[in-house]
Amino acid sequence: MRSTGMAEVLGNFPAKRLKQAFAWIDQTKGMPKEVALAKDATLWLTHVDSLRDQEQELLASGGYTAALDEHRVVVSELIADGERIIFRSKKAGISNFPSGFTLSDFEAAVESLRVTLRCQHGPKNSPAVNELISKLFDVS
Repeated sequence: MRSTGMAEVLGNFPAKRLKQAFAWIDQTKGMPKEVALAKDATLWLTHVDSLRDQEQELLASGGYTAALDEHRVVVSELIADGERIIFRSKKAGISNFPSGFTLSDFEAAVESLRVTLRCQHGPKNSPAVNELISKLFDVS
């Protein structure tokens, strides 16, 4: 079965399981760096897509707030893994992955996770500041 056919069969197969399934690539001698890094980057992007799907499901079901602590950990780990892939790609001189995306595309995906982390888990206004802000908009 070709890999595209396999992807259709796997559907929403968790990225973590895919990483385990493709771990043999990392142990294959003579594997081009471009292929190994493209595999890592593609699996990472799959994991990010899965996270975004889970975020939507949690928002729809009302469970998002309860999952925030775990969310912060997952987003932080994804950022760290993404940075490692970027570092290794730059070190290997890779700017275009064989799977069709560029290193700039990948860096943008990492940045989107940084934005999520800052906006969702960064410092929040105190109740006093929120009250002052609401007074600014109260025109009565």
